[in-house]
Amino acid sequence: MIFSTHLLTFLLVIVITAEVNHCETVTNDPGNKENDVEDIKNQVTYQEGDGSTCKNELYNVLYNATNAQVAALNSFGIPNTGLLAGTRSWYGHFSGCTELPDFQYCMLTVHVNIATLSMTELHQLSIRWGICAPKICSDNGIHDNVEMLTTYLRSSTGVNLTGVSSKAYCVQNNRVPYSTGFYITGGVFGLICVLMIIGSMIDIIDDDDDDNEVKDLHGTETEESLPLMTLAIGKEEEKEAIHEMNKQSVKGKVAATIKQILLSFAFNRNLSKLTVVGSDGNRNIGCLHGIRVISMVWIVLLHVCLAIDKKLGYLDMFNPHDGWRMFRSAFYQIIIYNGSLPVDTFLFLSGLLVCNATLFKLEKNNGSLSWPWFFLHRYIRLTPMLAVAIAIWVFVAPHTYWGPNMDTFMDRSTCESYWWTNLLYIQNFVQMSIQCYPLAWYLSADMQLFLASPFIIYSLYRSQRLGLLLIAVLVSASVIVNGIIVAEYNFYASTTANTMFFGDYLDIIYTKPYIRMQAYLVGMVVGFMIYKAKDKEIILPKPVVVIGWLVATSLTAAVFCVTINHHTINPSLGKIVDVTYQSLHRVAWGVFLAWVVIYCHLVKSGWINNFLSWHAWVPLSRLSYTVYIIHFIVFWTFIGNLGQPFYTTSLIMIFNSVAVTCVSFMFAAFLYLSVELPVANLEQKFLPRP
Repeated sequence: MIFSTHLLTFLLVIVITAEVNHCETVTNDPGNKENDVEDIKNQVTYQEGDGSTCKNELYNVLYNATNAQVAALNSFGIPNTGLLAGTRSWYGHFSGCTELPDFQYCMLTVHVNIATLSMTELHQLSIRWGICAPKICSDNGIHDNVEMLTTYLRSSTGVNLTGVSSKAYCVQNNRVPYSTGFYITGGVFGLICVLMIIGSMIDIIDDDDDDNEVKDLHGTETEESLPLMTLAIGKEEEKEAIHEMNKQSVKGKVAATIKQILLSFAFNRNLSKLTVVGSDGNRNIGCLHGIRVISMVWIVLLHVCLAIDKKLGYLDMFNPHDGWRMFRSAFYQIIIYNGSLPVDTFLFLSGLLVCNATLFKLEKNNGSLSWPWFFLHRYIRLTPMLAVAIAIWVFVAPHTYWGPNMDTFMDRSTCESYWWTNLLYIQNFVQMSIQCYPLAWYLSADMQLFLASPFIIYSLYRSQRLGLLLIAVLVSASVIVNGIIVAEYNFYASTTANTMFFGDYLDIIYTKPYIRMQAYLVGMVVGFMIYKAKDKEIILPKPVVVIGWLVATSLTAAVFCVTINHHTINPSLGKIVDVTYQSLHRVAWGVFLAWVVIYCHLVKSGWINNFLSWHAWVPLSRLSYTVYIIHFIVFWTFIGNLGQPFYTTSLIMIFNSVAVTCVSFMFAAFLYLSVELPVANLEQKFLPRP
């Protein structure tokens, strides 16, 4: 089927200039279709003796179409309207092509210079053209025959590509081959589901209290009844009786252990633990639940928007000019481009809870604590869920991608070499571009700060003045180091601008614990203050409350608003402002969070506290860690299944973000009930706290 020329009648000729990699410049008259066809025929005849089957088959699809070839040609992408506004993704019909037995979908990327078009903000871009090629053609075969394809495009639409350099990716199989890792991952989850069902059945049948489930687990009944039995039987019988009782005791212990393992996976028990809204072990700092959930939703919104903006990019937007303007709007500059702040919020909460809980344990144990268990518990708490997420990411997620962009998301080669850096929590010292599971850098930074926290916490416990002085020194050192690095590398104030213009910003500053520890240390100060207050309600004078909120909101306004209109265009605010902002904005954000928590928890009044302490936040708050780990897979799957260029508006972005958030929470609920909570139950039963 020949492309409809009326779609681009308003375009007479588009001359696209790019470096020619492999083909000569096409000089034919764009309107002379007969000359184009004759030229291609001559090329094909000349190449037949060389066995160029791919070129012959492509020619037949374009010019000698049978019924099957007509269906293939019908799946070709055609130039869309709005080319002058930047629309340059011609996906075609992906599923229609992949359903044809002798054809494969190929995405051809042709480099384009559109500096002369209306959207002058974007200069060097590319056209992505979906074609339905014979299966005999490889990626290189499509690449080598791009001149035939562009000649056909010119003859059928009038779009003239006078010189191109290109690359091609073909979906040669209907699905990604299943690996051993896929089957192992599926088998493990199948086993977990079986354990969940059996555990639930046992819990329903068993009416005993959990504390009395394991009778004679330590053999106390045997020891008490033995003297009475030996009075009535002889020595031989006594030996046999003891042997039999020991056997029964061992069997009882094994049975009891198996039962406890199964009950650890019981779906109904774990579901009740997820949904209960009572005390959650954080000494009733209720406002933390709301802060945690809001920050998690913010992070998901950020990553969905950045995935559309950065991973797909304007190349795969249907309306890139509108998208460009949308991402420059005030809302996106304030909320999205400051998206690193919710990560600092989680570091703040981590420092607060670790410091607060550990100080109470030290007080309870007269200053002693099993530090090996302290570290082991943290590792067990985080690692199983992380390992499961990596397994899903590497072995399962590629099978969920099915669309024109699936090649963009398939590469897992870095995991073969660097998966272990995630499990050892040193990933943030590996270059971001080769990290296996990029979002896990935060866990590495958090774990490294956690490993250093005992020195600070113990100092606070022994001497309040010494501990606070140590925190002040560390915060000052972090600010100074941050400023020196920003000045040395000429980084900008805006984190978003730095990630756009400096490829090494993420490796040098963004992921490093000695930079991100600022919010963590502020959180530790708040945790210490709550520990000293002993959950007492404090009445603050109204002037203090007013001043506190004025300072907190002023700092927040500065953090959000200083970099407006300096994220993408003219990002520099001057070296002094750039260095000052980059060095201090995390501290300022931590101070704002500190005031919110202190006001809500210690004053315990006001609508802000009521909102953040709302019981509905509690179950969602428990899922926040799992959501953070897994939402990366969810939105990558969403983008990897887009069959057409993404139409970008603010409402569509919000709707998609809400959808990804809801799916992430549902997926996280399953993983929480099947992995995270069972591991916590097993740890509690078989690795008791000293």
